[in-house]
Amino acid sequence: MVLVLAGCGAPTDVQLAGRTPTPYPPSHLWTHDAQLPPDVRSDSPRLVIPGIRVPPSGNIRQLTALDVVKAEIAATQHLANQRALDPATAQEIVKCRPATPRCPVLPGKYHDLTGDGKDELNVAIDIGDGALSLRSYTIAKGKLIRIQLTSETVSSVDVVGKNMIVTAPADRRGYEFRTTYAWDKGRGVMIEKTAEARKSSPSPSPSPSPSPSSSTSSHGPIAEGRR
Repeated sequence: MVLVLAGCGAPTDVQLAGRTPTPYPPSHLWTHDAQLPPDVRSDSPRLVIPGIRVPPSGNIRQLTALDVVKAEIAATQHLANQRALDPATAQEIVKCRPATPRCPVLPGKYHDLTGDGKDELNVAIDIGDGALSLRSYTIAKGKLIRIQLTSETVSSVDVVGKNMIVTAPADRRGYEFRTTYAWDKGRGVMIEKTAEARKSSPSPSPSPSPSPSSSTSSHGPIAEGRR
């Protein structure tokens, strides 16, 4: 059994969390060349994305990050309360093709964040000044639904178990900000679970290149933002 301090309650609130969950190795999503502009985080409620054909199988891996973002732009850019990208970035994305170099939309990553055994699509968009616009999508009842939207100064994004962990640089040398997002079934969105400042982890020593017969490791950076 473990004790967990409830972040949204009074300072004395303590919850009994039950058995310690089975640990999962982290899965790295993106590494980004972060600077230190003002934080531009902006969480938004879930949103049904129209204008895109949802696979009858419900397999979100059949959708690409670029197609999904273009559909969202088409549906929301005229709505001031839902527009999550500045017009210049949105226009640049609309012009992107699958082979377009340096497109702001990074390759999508697929992980089960809701615990239903099906993958969600996680997307990062380079919006400049060291910030990424992060969003996650799921398929439910034949509809594509955005369940997360946040724009932050980012140095890396990882998934551990069902949690998404966003690491950002702090203005104090040797420290970093770490925000954990988790699925809230009642609200149907990813919510901020914890946010903390902590000492930066030391950079790992470079590993020797695997031999042709070696299997590829599932750890380490698998995508980088534009520099």
